Amino acid sequence: MEIMKEAKDLTGIASVEEIRAHFPALERRHNGYPVAYFDGPGGTQVPRTVVEAMANYLYHHNANAHWAYPTSVETDALIEQARATLADFSMRLQPRSPSAQT
Repeated sequence: MEIMKEAKDLTGIASVEEIRAHFPALERRHNGYPVAYFDGPGGTQVPRTVVEAMANYLYHHNANAHWAYPTSVETDALIEQARATLADFSMRLQPRSPSAQT
């Protein structure tokens, strides 16, 4: 793993092995070979951190939105935080017009 870390430090790009390590489904092997999935959006493999975040929500915060229960308030806050994060991310992807770059 030290060689991969050094390679990433030099290039700023994670190795294939480093990326695969985030996806538990890619730990599978078939006939002794690592598998590769070429799924569409409906079957996309999910990184471990996403599964952990979803499990945490379902175990500790799962509730209907817009109610007065503590878990509902937490759900509303998580939804707003997700919306703000997505908005920030999408704004960073949009090219700015030359007049806005002053």
